[in-house]
Amino acid sequence: MRRPTVVGKKKKRRACSGVCLLTALGTIAAVLTVLPFALHLQLPEISLDVSLPAGVGNVPPVRSRLDMTKRSDDDNDDDIVHIVFSTDCSGYQHWQGIALWYAAQAAGQRGPITRIASGCQKKEQDKITSEWRKIDKTGRFRVHFTSSMKLHGSYKYSNKPGGIKHWLENANPPITESYVCLLDPDMLPLLPITTALGRGLGTKPRHRSEEKQVEFVDSQTGVARILRTSDTMEHMEQEIPSRVALGSPAGQHFGIGGDWATAGSPRARPVWKNFSKSNVCGVNGPCVTTSYEDARNKYAVGPVYLAHVDDWRRIAHAWWSAMPRVHDQYPHLLAEMYALTMATSNLTLPWTLISNYMVSGPGVTSPTEAWSWIDDLTKNSRGNNATVVCDGASLYTLPFVTRNRTAVALPTTLHFCQRYEVAGHLFAKHKIPHDFFRCDGDPMPLNVDALMDGLVGNPSKIVTRKSFMMCHLIPILNLALKSYKRDVCTI
Repeated sequence: MRRPTVVGKKKKRRACSGVCLLTALGTIAAVLTVLPFALHLQLPEISLDVSLPAGVGNVPPVRSRLDMTKRSDDDNDDDIVHIVFSTDCSGYQHWQGIALWYAAQAAGQRGPITRIASGCQKKEQDKITSEWRKIDKTGRFRVHFTSSMKLHGSYKYSNKPGGIKHWLENANPPITESYVCLLDPDMLPLLPITTALGRGLGTKPRHRSEEKQVEFVDSQTGVARILRTSDTMEHMEQEIPSRVALGSPAGQHFGIGGDWATAGSPRARPVWKNFSKSNVCGVNGPCVTTSYEDARNKYAVGPVYLAHVDDWRRIAHAWWSAMPRVHDQYPHLLAEMYALTMATSNLTLPWTLISNYMVSGPGVTSPTEAWSWIDDLTKNSRGNNATVVCDGASLYTLPFVTRNRTAVALPTTLHFCQRYEVAGHLFAKHKIPHDFFRCDGDPMPLNVDALMDGLVGNPSKIVTRKSFMMCHLIPILNLALKSYKRDVCTI
């Protein structure tokens, strides 16, 4: 039996420890020490924010996704989105942040991208600052430092609400963009993240009854641009908004459901039986009376989180306040996600839940992800041809079918929080060397012939989806490495 090609260094196999929800729900419930209710974390008073000097030599990103929908007269720089992502100071999340930057540039992303790094020592801050200045000389790739926001010194995901709150209050240079998008560091943009939702799309959605999904289609090109679950559509009080706006955020639909809304009731699942929503939201807080259906169809959100900056200021304050109170009662991996859903429910700030902001695990059967669009790539008038998901791929190029990213329906990001093993290849983020981005670094191997051989005939959806991820993740990261060497290593 042929041993798989390991993408990254060889070490003991570890399960995905990110916030990749569907795996976590089935396998992970990392119980942490309970934080006493009376203890509340304080945000640090000092931060170092890096404002990179303006420079020359970087080619502005191409506009690709921006032309998917016709831009109207009221489109202007208010559409520019400031992307942020939260990390600790580990090398593990460092390389992911660099990859995210380069992938976003290749996708045509406009606007700044800021890493919020929590818990870095002065020496680490200086090193990151220097590297960021070399990577981007335009001042668009930024870093904001805060003290560690970990609960009990071990629950690192609380860095996310604490970090974004601190950045919103202390960013230097100040935030001038009207819209902010929070990603996870292990998300690679395939398309630019914009405020556009229903704008420019046909008014009649296309139903995919088999997948329990509804598509919103570009009325001129016939290409689907928005994907939502049928259940979410049935509970909408109005049509999909034309765009993200103040009071109307949008986010990736996650399968966390509405179980938290049943907390303390006889129908609650065991983990929620003794959970007190009033301890989180107040006795008369709106989240206390949020229905199961509303929790499931309006607040079951995860990254990508996209909102107006003024909404973010409200969200961040409420999220950070709820974080220890949720974790006190639910000391598990997804506490920070539940804290956000409860916080926004308490603000009565529902999300437009979108299914096409990402794909993650190839085995996902939930309609909350855009895997049906990847399945569609293999279909043509002569039947199925799974080889298209890799045909034409190389170390540095995407397959033919996705090189024009506006011509087919694609997820906005690839969330590589899972383990992908197929045709002698293994991609797992824990196995990527932390120093992948270095001047003498080697590209990741990619044997397209082996992958193509495995796609001949009638492969399973799982094999096809894994191959899609392999033939996109590896070229994107290799191209990022090549760009890194150009920017950082060239004298």
